[in-house]
Amino acid sequence: MPRQTKNTRNVYAEPTRSERIRVCRNSHCRAIFSNNNNNNARSLLKDSLFESSYSARAAFPELSPPQEPSVPVPAPYPAPAAVPAQPTMDPPGQPQKDLYASLETLYSTGKYSDLTICSTTKEYHVHRAIVCPRSEFLDAACRNSFKEASDGVISLLDDESCVVDMMLQYFYRLDYQHSIDTEHLARPSEQSQDDGAESSDLLLHAKVYGIAEKYVVSGLKGLALSKFESAALNHWGTSDFLEAINEAYTSTLETDRGLRDVILKVFSKHKELLDRDEVKTLLRGIGSLAYDLVIHYHQENGITSPFRQQTSLWTSR
Repeated sequence: MPRQTKNTRNVYAEPTRSERIRVCRNSHCRAIFSNNNNNNARSLLKDSLFESSYSARAAFPELSPPQEPSVPVPAPYPAPAAVPAQPTMDPPGQPQKDLYASLETLYSTGKYSDLTICSTTKEYHVHRAIVCPRSEFLDAACRNSFKEASDGVISLLDDESCVVDMMLQYFYRLDYQHSIDTEHLARPSEQSQDDGAESSDLLLHAKVYGIAEKYVVSGLKGLALSKFESAALNHWGTSDFLEAINEAYTSTLETDRGLRDVILKVFSKHKELLDRDEVKTLLRGIGSLAYDLVIHYHQENGITSPFRQQTSLWTSR
């Protein structure tokens, strides 16, 4: 917009008559504009090129100052995305604790039970989804057209109730513990209390191993064997160990080497056991134990069989 005077008249508007007379009377002004060299100035004035720099640059672009290269303005960094709130995590091990707690509740209350297992002294209200995957015997009994599958009752009356209890504990706890019902297993005779020895549970572990083999509970069988070996290596000098030997050699198949190999390992490490009268009596009563000891000692020490020695003498002649 053209600059306005106080009376709002445009400074570049047509001058008044009095203003024009005043310029003509001015000798200095007449000298300037009467000079032929000022024709260019009069032409520029006529074209209003002095009214604004924009008009001059429009007519003569070369009058514009050189443009400096523009520096690119860096784009602003994007605002960081809002991080969604992380759910509160349970401390390590808490989910497992919650699982074990829920299984313990099911075991102790029998809630949602769909199967009953009976021992000689107790009924257990259990859950097929928990016990059947752990025992091939129970799985078959509940799937096939057996009476147990339709009645929902399985009787284990031929087994000691305390040992059945250990197996049921394992189904829900993945472990079993010494209980009041197993006191007579821990100390089967008065001789077990010699020298004030503490209970070793050796007989208990041997019996649990046997029931695990009977009902095809492989996880329980491995657990019982581990507990038996640990106890045998620490309580090999007790009468409990002799009772457990008798149980192992009379309740398991000869081809089942689990408990038997542990027993042979203990005899190999503590040969002084053979000096005890009760061990000699045990060897006379369990022929397979004596046979195992001879074969084990032969393999361990590389002793040549006397029959093989006799054969070599005949062939050398």
